[in-house]
Amino acid sequence: MTVRCEESAGDPLITQRATVRVTAWAEERDDAKEIARLAHAGLIGHPGDADVLSVRQVEGVVVEEKGEHADRRASFSVLVAQRPSRPDQGRSEHE
Repeated sequence: MTVRCEESAGDPLITQRATVRVTAWAEERDDAKEIARLAHAGLIGHPGDADVLSVRQVEGVVVEEKGEHADRRASFSVLVAQRPSRPDQGRSEHE
């Protein structure tokens, strides 16, 4: 499985958005599709947390129909909205 950020935008002080594409490979079409569906469900079901505001579907699970990897690769895209990272995040008070 691969995860790739295809595009990012937003105001770094307010909200950042990233289009994320997830691709699953398997020897069989149904297996590739099932792996992608499980990853899709996990991302879409993300309730949000301190860093991620929301995850929304851009493109549902699609199996590649043509090319070298036909029927062995399935992918989908989601839009992730996140809070901007703060410069002090991850540092201890003693640094």
